Amino acid sequence: MTKVLLIGCGPLPTDEQAEVQFAQLRLWSIQKILHQADVKLETLFVDPKGKYGLDPLSTDPRTIQKHSQKFDLCITAGPFYPPLVGSWIDPNIPLWVDWPSDPLADLHAQQQSTALPRQTIGLAQEVFVAALGRADAVGVISKRQYWSTLGQMLTLGHEHPTLHQMIHQVPIAYDFPHVSHPPKNRIGGSELTVAMCGSANTWLQDQQLCKGLSLALDSLPNLKVQCFGGPIAHYTEGWDRIEAWASRYPNRVEIKKWLPQDQFLSRIKKAHCGIWLDRDGVEPLLGSRTRALFFGWMGMDIIGSPSSELSAELQTHNILNSVQDAAQIASALGEIYHSPQGSANAAKQAYLQQTYSPSKVYQPLLTWIKNPTKTPNITGELQAISENRAHLASELQKIHRSPTWKYMGAFHRFINKFTRR
Repeated sequence: MTKVLLIGCGPLPTDEQAEVQFAQLRLWSIQKILHQADVKLETLFVDPKGKYGLDPLSTDPRTIQKHSQKFDLCITAGPFYPPLVGSWIDPNIPLWVDWPSDPLADLHAQQQSTALPRQTIGLAQEVFVAALGRADAVGVISKRQYWSTLGQMLTLGHEHPTLHQMIHQVPIAYDFPHVSHPPKNRIGGSELTVAMCGSANTWLQDQQLCKGLSLALDSLPNLKVQCFGGPIAHYTEGWDRIEAWASRYPNRVEIKKWLPQDQFLSRIKKAHCGIWLDRDGVEPLLGSRTRALFFGWMGMDIIGSPSSELSAELQTHNILNSVQDAAQIASALGEIYHSPQGSANAAKQAYLQQTYSPSKVYQPLLTWIKNPTKTPNITGELQAISENRAHLASELQKIHRSPTWKYMGAFHRFINKFTRR
């Protein structure tokens, strides 16, 4: 039986957990499909911020390389840290890099809205070089990202004659760690609840979104709004603006910051439609929208920007109500508000299940597992720097956690009390 090491950001989603990120959902989804395959699976949970105390070995490249030698192949799941850790495995072991979000595109989106620390910029570039330089196969989230990644791998110096066959399209799966909900039957003109949820990321056009919702609230007396989510690291302005906007409608807008999953689901299942609005930029162009499929999973009408490849596809099949500014948001909500709901959304759910089912989405990965191909690695000075930096950070962390550091620190604070007198 094939022995597989799966690397992803933990922990797996639970009912008690408040902030469930895309990286965790991607890991949960890939782990689920691999459990159905004929493999012996071990999952290594990456915990980059030390928040959950998971698998300390995932911070040390030398330990990762030694540990990986027990396996026949390695798969990363989710963006950013898992591909970086995956690049540290033994160079002779085939590596599938899940690349559902380009770190350089994410970095570009963040730079448009906030000033990033220098180490964040450097780390994004490090992930790009280390992961794509080491990858034997790459799973991207859209056809657009396929072409972008192909160009990046050529730039890195990949010379494999079938390089274009190393990259596979693996979209978001229509699958979530809770039961789906059937569409709600609703009479036109009756109470309509619209939900926006998730992180207030730098790609979210929150100002036009809130303006459009205000226009709708002013003209539709039975409209209510739910806002569930929160800010991201290095960028709080978007969520701050949403909170300020919500305070103007205390009786019609419910806003909650990062609820535990069971509480979040008990509230959002009451919503009839879900909404988001993208800023113009590179991230929506190359990325995708998990929340679009989530809204469909919950039986809702879907309102959003047609920026990503996924949302453009949903627009083509009349699943997405396409909007690009505040006026269009108000118009779309008005049309849904005055129309009955029910059977049409059931047909939309059936299409999503057929098109984005896990068995279909992950077929390229399952095929690769049966015959993983090892290709020449593109390594260089930056790869060595990446491994040395991570190793030194791991050693420094051990020192900080040691009893010697603890007791010497306490002694130093004790001495300082007297020297200050």
